[in-house]
Amino acid sequence: MAVIPALSEDDSSLFRRNISLLEDQVVQHLPASPRVSGVLAALRKVPRHLFVDPAYRYMAYTDNALPTKTGQTTSAPSVIAYMIYLSGVKPGDTVLEIGTGTGYEAAILHEMGLQVNTIEIDPGLAAAAREIFFRLGHSIHLYEGNGIQGLEERAPYRGIIVAASVPRLSAISQLQNQLIPGKGRLIVPVGTRHHQIVTIVERRQSRFAVWTADDAPVSFVPLVRSLPP
Repeated sequence: MAVIPALSEDDSSLFRRNISLLEDQVVQHLPASPRVSGVLAALRKVPRHLFVDPAYRYMAYTDNALPTKTGQTTSAPSVIAYMIYLSGVKPGDTVLEIGTGTGYEAAILHEMGLQVNTIEIDPGLAAAAREIFFRLGHSIHLYEGNGIQGLEERAPYRGIIVAASVPRLSAISQLQNQLIPGKGRLIVPVGTRHHQIVTIVERRQSRFAVWTADDAPVSFVPLVRSLPP
């Protein structure tokens, strides 16, 4: 495995020693599909320990959701990988992520060869993610603000991934209209505060098709509707 030039010797060593362990854990939660290989190949290029709170660095290469300094969480890598898989995105596609968080998911999308746009409502998280993107040489369009309205200026999108939950799909109806007609997909956790089901919305030529992933419930923080003071 090549050393990432932007990493120190210690960071590179930590990454090389543990990335295979993380992949082994993640692959157990993904379907046997050729499309999975692209997600896993990208995951192998992203040093997750850069995207977690230093207090939890020792758990960075385990398949666990981890707290951030702001009191939120970074999702488990297997959940992130599965949502990316469900979106059906492929190299060259344009994607929108709602909820940058620490930036880990956006980094994986970038390594897949996508045109990545991501929105984060918390200025502190956005600044930290932007710094890591710069350090790794990632060309990611990061916007600060409320993502509930999407990002019309860079639409349409092949995939929209919402890294936060909504109580019902009607709460993000504007996002659906920013999908590419005929093949765009929106992936979002829908449900109550601690119990959501990953839901897929596919924009077809004249209508939207909706179905849910046949998996265990997930628990994402709610999509914030207003900017922090």
